[in-house]
Amino acid sequence: MEVSEVSGVVFREGAPADTVLVLQEGSLEVSVCGRHLETLGPGACVGSAGVLRKFHLHTVSTPSGISALVWSTSIHEICRLLNKWEEKHHAENWKLIERILLFDFLPDQQKARLSELPVRVQVFQAGDLVSSKGDMVSSIFVVKTGRLRGVLDPPGHHPTPRLHAKYLPGDVVCSGCCLPQRRQFPLRWHVVADTDCKMLSLDFQTLLQLFGDDLDECLQRAFMVFGLNQVPFMAGFSCTQKLLLAKAMEVAVYKPGETLVDVQFAVIFDGAMLVERDDVVEELGHGDRYIDSTLFSPQEEAERIDLDCPEDQAPLSEAARLVAGDAGLTVATLAGKGAAQAFKELGVSPVLSAEDTTDIALEVLQARRVSVLRHLSCNQIERLVKQLVPRVYACETLIFEQGEIGTAFYIIASGQVQVSIDGKPVRTLARHGHFGERALLFEEPRSASVRVLSVEAELWCLEKAAFVEVLTDHLREEIMRRIEIQDSNVELQDLTHVRVIGIGGFGNVRLVEDRHTGLRYALKQVKKVDGIVPDHVRGECGLLAEMDHPFILDIMNTYETSTSLYILMEYIMGGTLRHVIKVSGALDRAAACFYVGSLILVLEVLHDRNIVYRDLKPENVMVDSRGYVKLIDFGIAKRLDQDGRTFTCIGSPHYMAPEAILSRREGYGTEVDTWALGILLFELVCGCRPFGDGVKDKQEVFEAILKQALKFPESYSDECGRDLLQAMLQKSPENRLGDGVFGWDDIKEHPYFTEPSSNLFDGIVERLVRPPYTPTGECPCDGVPQEVTKDQWREEKTIARTRTTLVRRAVRLEGAEKVGGRETQCTKKTRGQ
Repeated sequence: MEVSEVSGVVFREGAPADTVLVLQEGSLEVSVCGRHLETLGPGACVGSAGVLRKFHLHTVSTPSGISALVWSTSIHEICRLLNKWEEKHHAENWKLIERILLFDFLPDQQKARLSELPVRVQVFQAGDLVSSKGDMVSSIFVVKTGRLRGVLDPPGHHPTPRLHAKYLPGDVVCSGCCLPQRRQFPLRWHVVADTDCKMLSLDFQTLLQLFGDDLDECLQRAFMVFGLNQVPFMAGFSCTQKLLLAKAMEVAVYKPGETLVDVQFAVIFDGAMLVERDDVVEELGHGDRYIDSTLFSPQEEAERIDLDCPEDQAPLSEAARLVAGDAGLTVATLAGKGAAQAFKELGVSPVLSAEDTTDIALEVLQARRVSVLRHLSCNQIERLVKQLVPRVYACETLIFEQGEIGTAFYIIASGQVQVSIDGKPVRTLARHGHFGERALLFEEPRSASVRVLSVEAELWCLEKAAFVEVLTDHLREEIMRRIEIQDSNVELQDLTHVRVIGIGGFGNVRLVEDRHTGLRYALKQVKKVDGIVPDHVRGECGLLAEMDHPFILDIMNTYETSTSLYILMEYIMGGTLRHVIKVSGALDRAAACFYVGSLILVLEVLHDRNIVYRDLKPENVMVDSRGYVKLIDFGIAKRLDQDGRTFTCIGSPHYMAPEAILSRREGYGTEVDTWALGILLFELVCGCRPFGDGVKDKQEVFEAILKQALKFPESYSDECGRDLLQAMLQKSPENRLGDGVFGWDDIKEHPYFTEPSSNLFDGIVERLVRPPYTPTGECPCDGVPQEVTKDQWREEKTIARTRTTLVRRAVRLEGAEKVGGRETQCTKKTRGQ
């Protein structure tokens, strides 16, 4: 749009219309046939009705002798933008529909026909009633943005309506249409929008034109395939194989309380199924799946499982009892004989083979359960999986013995193994378990012996040589450094003061050294208030303790004295990103991609855990000795509850999103971090903040964020960067890039990151990308009264009590295993084996 000054008649009644104006300053008079209708003020849009009819319906002019300032654009530009918008959203809609597993079984030819069908977009506001109980449903609805819920009680008639279902982006609403003979049926619950949301709908009649009379069967099978896709062993099957399994499944209707017999796999269409096992009852609802433990075992092995179990050892699990819920049950089931026959026809052995269990290895490694492998990129993990060697061991076979030098790491594909220390059993590992990972990095004796406990066990073995080939030198050094630090068991009395590196209202941060090992740490002292540690500090410690990410500050331990809480953290010497900006000025695209790309990897992990950071700014991003980022200060970070919203107006004003400023109205979620990252990117490439830069008054900053349009300095001409920033800094979170169905993937796939290098994010994780700034020495800490603080340190060394309040994350080094749903702590000696 262009800005210009106008006076006199702007539009004349009946004249051709090809321009739309938005008034910025002054006023405009609107009249018809010489009769005055109204006076328009700043913000008014004129000309749009005329453009639609190709001629102006009114005469628009400025008051006599007075000019006005307007923004204008032509009909051609409007059409170009509308076409671009339409193409973009059509592609987005079908990108979403193609990812819906409901249509996953369709051949490519039919999928192509499906994508040509019209998609209707419906918009609802929070609290709107989308569909009522009893409505005749005639479409498949897909949630594009927002959240909805299905309730059994009429909205507004019950203080706490009974919840039937929750719908998130990508979910299918009213998917009971998959049941047979349900082409049009009354809805059995009310669907209400929890937040503002957009829905895509595909009409049944339109789908009927594509599928013909087989629509019911196709949708039914599609929903069965949806359930099969959730099982790693079967997700890798071809469409033909999945359909063969779906044909072996039977749809049955059960009365309330009726028992299901001989069911190995089930997908619930409607109602609820109660799974009773070991005195625990689990309720499965619509769309849930049930998998029996014997599904992937030969029938003869399943029958003798109890006979082979030692007398002093309980079976792995008792057979589950399946019962229909209070409202009855409609379910697709795969019975024992049907499963065996289907697998036989597929030519697939239920005893997992090397070729068929790649997905299990990927699941274990990609879930980041193995401490040594936790920081590898997806590309590195896939390369490692190709190096895994399957081995089958008979009962009582010794895998390795305590004291021997380890050279391999193992993943359990099937069966059980027993871990023993000094001849005494300490734990049992089963399918998806793993052991021996420290052998991949260290030349050290095994700390335990491992022996096969079951009839046989199939293990996947990764040799150290193969692991070393995949790892880069820098990443290997970083992993070993982190494990060395995490292995240390430092007490407060072991630390000696070096110097103060930071002072704040909470207390101070010192550089300290372990007098036994020489390792250096940062020690943060937080003074107690009335003898109590502030709640936000406890919360920060809890969040940091569960984080194990190479770009998040690592916390080792906390100690408590009579007056303070001490937090022992890794020492980061390179200063903050604010220091980098001061040294380097505005950054080029490659440098900005490095820093923002690193932070995307961090925020992606936090948001996956439903944690909103809320304080992203250069001061909270530090640079380590090699130039890689570290996110610090989780003081106001928060784990969101199930509805994903919080209502506290908090953060650093210049980086706060509009919805955070207006939080008391509708609240906000993790999308505020996307906005803050956009502000940070703007600051990195433009050298200033986009809203309220240089303004100190908080209210003035908020006013700028809420009302000012995004403007770029003339010096910043990167069109791709401008496009990314405009998308990330949309004031409405619904329209903000990164807050849709595909989350951070939408940002990571933007040309701004993919054009320089399609492997940017893997390169950062693998430490193949050279940081734009590498510290040459420790960041100076001027003006710190080290003498006084050192004296205070000596006084604090008289410990009233020392207590470790955070146990080192057991998941890092296999210090704890979950057995039967309970956490059992093992001795430090068992780590790594």
